[in-house]
Amino acid sequence: MSNSSTLIEESVHIDCEILFSEIYHVAPTIKVQSPGRINLIGEHIDYYGGYVMPAAIDRYIVICLGPADQSDSKVYSGTFDEQIIIPANGTIDPGNHHWKKYIIKVLEILLESGYKSRPFNVALTSTIPVGAGLSSSAALLCGFVSALAEYNGWLISLEKIALIAQTTEHRLGTPCGLMDQYASLMGKKDSFLLIDFDGLKIKEIKVDLKEYVLRLINTKVHHELTDGGYARRRREGESALESLKSFYSKSGSYREFSIDELNAMPPFDQTEFKRARHAISEHQRVIQFAEAVAQGDFLFAGELMYATHESLKHDYAVSCEEADFIVEEAVKSGVAGARIMGGGFGGCVLCLMDYSVEAAFKEVLVPAYEKKFGLTPEFIDVNLGERVVTSLA
Repeated sequence: MSNSSTLIEESVHIDCEILFSEIYHVAPTIKVQSPGRINLIGEHIDYYGGYVMPAAIDRYIVICLGPADQSDSKVYSGTFDEQIIIPANGTIDPGNHHWKKYIIKVLEILLESGYKSRPFNVALTSTIPVGAGLSSSAALLCGFVSALAEYNGWLISLEKIALIAQTTEHRLGTPCGLMDQYASLMGKKDSFLLIDFDGLKIKEIKVDLKEYVLRLINTKVHHELTDGGYARRRREGESALESLKSFYSKSGSYREFSIDELNAMPPFDQTEFKRARHAISEHQRVIQFAEAVAQGDFLFAGELMYATHESLKHDYAVSCEEADFIVEEAVKSGVAGARIMGGGFGGCVLCLMDYSVEAAFKEVLVPAYEKKFGLTPEFIDVNLGERVVTSLA
């Protein structure tokens, strides 16, 4: 993540197939449900070759596609009530509209990679809340490429689709890892994914939460990761890793180092030291979290989530006052675990809680948050989901 920027507003009530038929006066032939994702633990370490544990969720960007009866291609967003017309020569200026620039840029990258699509019509809808850190851009890009691959008969692996989506993010200014794309493409509705980014190995962790539930609480503070904050932290972390490798004459990623080794380093830039401390400790927490989930020990899993939040707040410096307030109230209310999730600088707090404490927590948090920030936090039910590609012809 990690982490991709968000772009598409929630449009829960729009059925994508109906929308497509209304816009293009014909039924679509392909439908892709491309899920957003949560990340249970393992934040800002995928791009350092660490372990992460994301999951696809049942909030989707839906792409309906059919053949065009003209040489131009068209993509319509039901959310923004806007359309892109893509000429056969592919030359188009997306302007300042986020969703448009993602579509146009990924088409450029596909063409560079040797994938030229037949003319197409597309309609998009979304149930992924805006600004919530649920990786709507990864869902859009992975879903759109999946639809085009099905339409054109391209034999593209899921790993290749993920790389194309990641390259699009990079070209647009967000140097994300591959966690968001892998979670959207490979997540399962009954599992968390333990992803090892040193070799890109994936293990499905079957989940039975029993009396526990996952909830997202939207701070309503929205972030733009292309403002430099995300990229700057990654550079700082990479610089600290090079210092460690040089001092200890080691190769590899942060997982090769311990906190004791970091503390034994000669004094160096304190900001870089904190970035390294987060990366090393977070890697250890992911391993512990996976073991706790496998054993059904959700209380300990929750403690690890709180520890991650503190690390993201103090060492990686990507939290915000609003998220910190929610986490503090979660502790007081007996929530098992809570942490800011996603790239940071706003978005959502992910909570793991016994179902029995949810109502009381909400009753306390909402008025307190409204009083302090003048905003109403949004509680979002989270269930696991997965990508679905359907031929409608």
